[in-house]
Amino acid sequence: MKLKPLKIAAELEVVSYESIVDDEDQIFDGIEINDAEFLDTDLRRLISYNSVIKNSNLSNNEFDNADLTDTRFVNCDFSNTVFLGASVHNVEFVNCKMIGVSFDESRIKNVKFQESLLNLSGISESKLENVLFENTRMVTADFFNNKFKNRLRKL
Repeated sequence: MKLKPLKIAAELEVVSYESIVDDEDQIFDGIEINDAEFLDTDLRRLISYNSVIKNSNLSNNEFDNADLTDTRFVNCDFSNTVFLGASVHNVEFVNCKMIGVSFDESRIKNVKFQESLLNLSGISESKLENVLFENTRMVTADFFNNKFKNRLRKL
């Protein structure tokens, strides 16, 4: 089984962090964000569709009940970030630092972790389907009580 290609438009609206930080709806749709610092930002219930986030710091945040679909994260730092009850579908994490990240009680489908660092991370009580870990380090990563379907491997 192959991963489904992301549905991201060739041209996205490039927006600044300042223009979205105060948006109560927390909906990213068809946008590109570069060089943002999402420090101490409440990202619970974030919704991201058809978007690209690059070179951004999203560490030490909570993405509780986030809905990430057709989104690509490139060169982002998610260290010590918690994804509790998140829905992560058709997403790519490319060259991301995800040390100590936690995906608990999440649904992860058609997701690629490429050239990323997931040391000390944990995924528990989650459903994983069509997940690819490509050239990704996961030293002392913990997978506990998950349901796997169509695990993809690339060595």
